[in-house]
Amino acid sequence: MKKLVSLLLAVCMCLSIGTLLTSCDGNSQNNGTYYLFDNGVTDKDSWVKIDGSKWSDNDGMSGSFELDGENISFYVELDGEKELLLDGTLKDGKLTIGGSLVSVVYYLDGKAPKDDDSGEENNNTDVGELEFTLDEESDTYFVTGLGTFTGSKVDIPSTYNGKAVTKITGIWGPNDFVEEIIIPDSVIEIKVNYSEYVQHNYEGTFQDFRALKYIEFGDGITAIPSSICKYNTALTTIVFGSNIESIGEYAFYRTGISTLELPDSMMSIGAQAFNDCGKLTDVRLPAIWENSPWDIGQNTRYYIGQYAFGNCKKLQSVYYSGSEEDWGNYVLCESNAFYNTHDNFQITYEK
Repeated sequence: MKKLVSLLLAVCMCLSIGTLLTSCDGNSQNNGTYYLFDNGVTDKDSWVKIDGSKWSDNDGMSGSFELDGENISFYVELDGEKELLLDGTLKDGKLTIGGSLVSVVYYLDGKAPKDDDSGEENNNTDVGELEFTLDEESDTYFVTGLGTFTGSKVDIPSTYNGKAVTKITGIWGPNDFVEEIIIPDSVIEIKVNYSEYVQHNYEGTFQDFRALKYIEFGDGITAIPSSICKYNTALTTIVFGSNIESIGEYAFYRTGISTLELPDSMMSIGAQAFNDCGKLTDVRLPAIWENSPWDIGQNTRYYIGQYAFGNCKKLQSVYYSGSEEDWGNYVLCESNAFYNTHDNFQITYEK
């Protein structure tokens, strides 16, 4: 019985209100076998199958569930009588039993468990659920943390509960299991409040994500905040959206990138943004266009801050897609921006 309760909780935690309503109406859209995963590792011997308003498991037990508003009840058949197994409330896709939120384990529809016993990690993004907060002023959702998520790939949705996801807030680290983060075009800001910084003594949302290898920014982001991926030494790939204009100080300090290509929209690189990136060898910067909206001072339209690429001891080339004349007229490059880099480091002008 204890195992059955655990399996049921794993299933219903990962279904939204709409999904459960569909199931309770007897439609087959979300029918299928739901396999229980523990911390991203498959357990092929544990599963529950949902079919309409019925459930069954691999041990031969079965029953039904009902949804009444936000109240959900699970039943079993005992001696021909329908008996209540457990009940709780379901709101925003989260199940609460006895006033306590039950952790998400994993849910996978329509796919068979692995035939081998390798215990291979499952990288599906449905491992648990991220934490969302509805902002009443904008009527959009903010992603505020990992919540119960335990997988390796964070693929942030562009909508949640029918509303746009527009902001990432808070400090999510440190973390040892997330390897990939994908940010959709709907997100227009990533922000850490000062009070959160004081509480956690951290500056960046994904700072100290020790397993993070890949991060992708959507086209909605124009400014990458300070320290966002600071100390993420495993990070080797950064994909920038087409509208990035600025990168904050220490944003990618001491990461594992080897090459860096910035979009044409790029205008400002903060102090120590890529400092101590010991594997970085090549950087490609976009050309300055004549009517750039940026004017930092004395007609400067491009800014590279102090120690922005300092201590990148393998850095050999910075490719600037404009001319040397443009660089001289419009680029403010702090004298120590490339401090302590490779002895043969040089800037190459492509025009």
